[in-house]
Amino acid sequence: MLVSHPRFIADLPEQELKHLCALISPWRARKGSTVHAEGEEVKALYMLDAGRMQFEIHALDGRKLVVGFAGAGRAFGELEVVEGGPALASAVVNQAATGWRLSVPDFHAVLPHTPRFAALMLRTTARNARIHHLLYRHSLLMSPDERLALALLSMGRHGHTDATPDHELIQTTQDMLAQMLGTTRQCVSKHLRQWENAGWIAIQYGGITILDRQAISALLPQR
Repeated sequence: MLVSHPRFIADLPEQELKHLCALISPWRARKGSTVHAEGEEVKALYMLDAGRMQFEIHALDGRKLVVGFAGAGRAFGELEVVEGGPALASAVVNQAATGWRLSVPDFHAVLPHTPRFAALMLRTTARNARIHHLLYRHSLLMSPDERLALALLSMGRHGHTDATPDHELIQTTQDMLAQMLGTTRQCVSKHLRQWENAGWIAIQYGGITILDRQAISALLPQR
């Protein structure tokens, strides 16, 4: 069920919320549907209140590669909306989704009048660009457990920051993590079980709760 304000912009000042809510429209999509395909025009910024998206690219040999996820409280399509280029990956509904859409013309029209929203979009775009850069760079250099640690920390609401509190639920599955890292579920499960036994995480249905962010962060090499 849709909320009165999209979760993604819930912390904005009331005046900016009113301005944005006058332009957005409700959006929902069933599991397995594609919002936009790789290479297609992205027609709106999408804000998720419930559900999960996954982003896929296709290799020349036909393989499907999952390069990221977005859950409730997040937005997607921001880079293409800001830049104006085609979709860098297909946006596929992993879990039935509800939320809101802000069309590209309305996005650019409202931006000069909503400075806090503009700042939020700048932070979101920069954060996602940093995550994708780190995941790509470290996929070449890191061991499987280091890549898994980076993926978990990056999927949190605030990304990989020291200020993010412990006991944050990451809504993902071991299959999703395996797809994202290009490894097997068995490899992911082995490391997660070791971390759970050490008291760093708690594994539950549909999610992983980070209990000791500092311990997981310590696995990463200094950058």
